[in-house]
Amino acid sequence: MARHKDKTFQGEHGAIVDQATWDRVQERLKANGRKHRRGRRPQNPAYLRGLIFHENGAAMTPHHTGKKHKEYCYYVSTDYLKVRHTEPSAAPQRLAAGMVEGAVVRELRRVLRSPEIAARTTAEMGNRTDTNEVAAALQDFDNLWAQLFHTERARIVQLLVHRVTVTGEGLAIHLRADGLKGLASEMMTGQEASA
Repeated sequence: MARHKDKTFQGEHGAIVDQATWDRVQERLKANGRKHRRGRRPQNPAYLRGLIFHENGAAMTPHHTGKKHKEYCYYVSTDYLKVRHTEPSAAPQRLAAGMVEGAVVRELRRVLRSPEIAARTTAEMGNRTDTNEVAAALQDFDNLWAQLFHTERARIVQLLVHRVTVTGEGLAIHLRADGLKGLASEMMTGQEASA
């Protein structure tokens, strides 16, 4: 049978393969398709999706590859993917996700331990908190991070990071002031609930 718009027409030739063979092949294709899709789905979300950019302004997007049941994730410049001819740059076009995400998390840990950040976050939160409470909550970031699933970690990074720029010298990480305030509030609420 063939369809065209709202009309149906009888096929003009007989079947090339018998029905039993056709059905077996269709089942195998369905099974292979499900296995393939499941195998290619990334195991962990990309923490920096939508936040990381090359120094030339091009977004860097997560790409996953696999080999021998092991998954690898990279952030790749969209210019590189589209084979655009851009000015030569000292900044890499492709970076291992684990390396970049690890550097960003280390920077978050360093910043959250800073007394200046605690004081600035306290000021943004208003009169209802004191700097010692905020500092204590932010100091507990390592414990919080260790308890979170990957999706929650990605949410925290999205909350705290405004932009990451890849340059020839390294990474420029810009944080969200309102994200620090939100994280401190959440962590202080969590501490009160567990007390």
